[in-house]
Amino acid sequence: MAGEAILFSDDIIANILAWLPPKNAARMRLVCKQWHAVTSEHHFMHTNFSRSRDGHSVAGFFLSNELHKKFSYNPLRDSSATHPAAPDLSFVPESGDTVPESGSTVPGKIYVTSSCNGLLLCRRPMDSSVASGARWCCYYVCNPATKRFVEIPTPPDGRGRHLNLVYDPSRSPVYKVVALGLAGVHVYSSQARSWRAALRYERGSNPFAGIHHSRGVHWNGSLVWVTSRSRSLLRFAVDDGEGELSSLPMPPARHLQPENRWICGYLGVGESAGAGRGHLRMIGYTEEEKLAARFDVVGMAGDCREWRVLYRVDLTRVKELYPDIQRKTRKHHLIWPRRARLVDCLDLWPLHVAEHGSLLLFGIPGKIMAYGMEDQAISVVWEDAAPPQPRFFRYAWFDFYPYTAGLFAVKMTFPDEIIANILTRLPPKELVRAGVVCKQWHALTSEHLFMHTNLLRTNAGHPVIAGFFLNDEIHETFSYNPLLRGYSSPDLSFIPTTADTANSETYVTSSCHGLLLCRRRRRIDGELGVYRARHYVCNPETMEFFEVDVPAGAGGAGQYLNLAYDPLKSRHQYRIVARGHDGIRVYSSRTRSWRTAVRYDGRCRRSPFAGLRHPRGVFWNGSLVWAMLSPRLLRFAIDSGELSEMPLPPRLRSEGWFHAGWVYAYVGESGGRLQVIGYTDEERRAAYFDVLEMRDDEEGEWTVLYRELYDPGDDDGARVARVTLEHFSWGGAPLHVVRGPGEAGRHGVLFFSVPGKIACYDAESRAVSVVWQDTATTSSPKHLLSYTWLNFYAYTPSFLRL
Repeated sequence: MAGEAILFSDDIIANILAWLPPKNAARMRLVCKQWHAVTSEHHFMHTNFSRSRDGHSVAGFFLSNELHKKFSYNPLRDSSATHPAAPDLSFVPESGDTVPESGSTVPGKIYVTSSCNGLLLCRRPMDSSVASGARWCCYYVCNPATKRFVEIPTPPDGRGRHLNLVYDPSRSPVYKVVALGLAGVHVYSSQARSWRAALRYERGSNPFAGIHHSRGVHWNGSLVWVTSRSRSLLRFAVDDGEGELSSLPMPPARHLQPENRWICGYLGVGESAGAGRGHLRMIGYTEEEKLAARFDVVGMAGDCREWRVLYRVDLTRVKELYPDIQRKTRKHHLIWPRRARLVDCLDLWPLHVAEHGSLLLFGIPGKIMAYGMEDQAISVVWEDAAPPQPRFFRYAWFDFYPYTAGLFAVKMTFPDEIIANILTRLPPKELVRAGVVCKQWHALTSEHLFMHTNLLRTNAGHPVIAGFFLNDEIHETFSYNPLLRGYSSPDLSFIPTTADTANSETYVTSSCHGLLLCRRRRRIDGELGVYRARHYVCNPETMEFFEVDVPAGAGGAGQYLNLAYDPLKSRHQYRIVARGHDGIRVYSSRTRSWRTAVRYDGRCRRSPFAGLRHPRGVFWNGSLVWAMLSPRLLRFAIDSGELSEMPLPPRLRSEGWFHAGWVYAYVGESGGRLQVIGYTDEERRAAYFDVLEMRDDEEGEWTVLYRELYDPGDDDGARVARVTLEHFSWGGAPLHVVRGPGEAGRHGVLFFSVPGKIACYDAESRAVSVVWQDTATTSSPKHLLSYTWLNFYAYTPSFLRL
């Protein structure tokens, strides 16, 4: 029976947590060390944002141009709703103090030179007074989401002005920095924390001399550059240890004539496959196509075979909205620069293509705009505060750095059902800490249904209770016995000890869905040998309690209290039913007061409780049910105050039931159903009886839940007999039934006692296991105390705050 909590692998944990609201994910690191490690991985943060994106996976973009001293971050869409905090790079130090040869940098100056799957490669220019020929700036790899950074040492090949970042979290947590030097290519690895020479060449035969811009595009483990005049693509395999350099074909040439040459206006990677593994994308056009604001977005798959058209873009409407973007400009001759002619040009430049939502970002003077390639919608996503000037600065695609937001950049909510379905799969110890992540989680984990589902899932779907109290005030025995590993044992020491209860122990008198009703005996001053009790409702999980004042005039010492709490109907209200000599009174936690529900004459032999088997009642379906000495069940409806008798089981409706000596051996509730166990003396000696169940009080019919619990005819039955049946006829008793899952509820368990032991019987496998054993030593088990169901209090934790 004792179930062990399910341990999830890191992959499963990451897959679960990636669906949770990112704002609360910061607190998830406090739940346990495993969660801290998982949520610190950038792959988790990338997945978390990708699943909570709306329309596209780009949170915002950096505009960075060191030559013109331009730098800013701009969130996409509604910045107030989805990006409460823009990436702040102020945590990157202004003086290079993490590398020995570092000097002082220019205060406040920082630029982004590469962006790759949430990591940034930044550069701080050095103060001219301390800059040397070998080092004139400091490079840092940083993560704005975690505010962590690493300073990159100077490449071996001099200044290494052209640095590009490569990071693929789906393949490896290691990032690399590729430096293009005058005599070779060096690669820095975050794992080795050092540079290695990946490719060497002579200065006169530098293959990178003709690249259009030093910024490369990370694609399929490689960096890709566009050569000058858009004649070819150069590809360097970063993941290849040998550093292979190759060329890629360009789209089908349409620039056969020099005066009508084809221009590459953008090079990037689609994000649908994630981490630089999508299509290599390119936007190109002739001068005529650019002037008409009509061009194609082409893509190449990972097989590097051919280009195909992904989208056909028509931005003629932008020309109509902003006619000033079309103007005259001078075009100089390549050989004779003084020879120039006026030509028409269009100040419109593609900047980025986002896969999700098929979004094209493009720039015009003073603005960056978005174009939906599916719905042709146009919107402004960024606008310069200064009005455009005739020679207004124009951003190109290599000044535009898309940023994939990290873990805490967006806010998203999920329905309670989804969150609860996720949290119920967590190990029990971490579940307690998960309640402090946010108010939503605290409310969900406080529900009894949630706790019950968590217990089932952490115990491989088998019906369980967390543990049980054994309580016998007459024999002064009290203990708690856990059944599940991972749950701490409830400690009732938080219930205060007062002067009049200093010599008394705490006993449980009722247990209902995670709440306990406890009492401590107290001595009445001036009355020798007269005792009363202090009553407390408490929650061991939250260590909260509330003392309930039981008026002496409401039945006095003759009252017996039972706790009634149904979290599925009223989560924040519990009630206490006090059955006294002259009536029934009900206490409500909502009103903090008592009311009289039923009055009767306690001196009359026809009192409804005449012949009561035990004052302990069972809470079921808004009522308390008591077992009588005669085979009757008395039911009290708490809301209506109605007191009635319940239908007898079918076999007792015959005339011979009295002579058979049939008695109730157990009355309890599990899974919203009322269960009873009864037998005759003969059935008890044979350990052969039925568990009856009432499903719905409106039907009022009993059905057999389990039959032939112990079958001496099979091997399991013989093993059961050796454990318990030899004593069952004179010392055994059923203690508690836990109904199985589902409508049938067949695969449940039964707790029963024999002298000195409590065992658990699995109705599905017919296996028996001892879950508790008395530590007292004695020569014969007959001298040990045998508990009944009246001493057994099942316990399932709850997070209800009193």
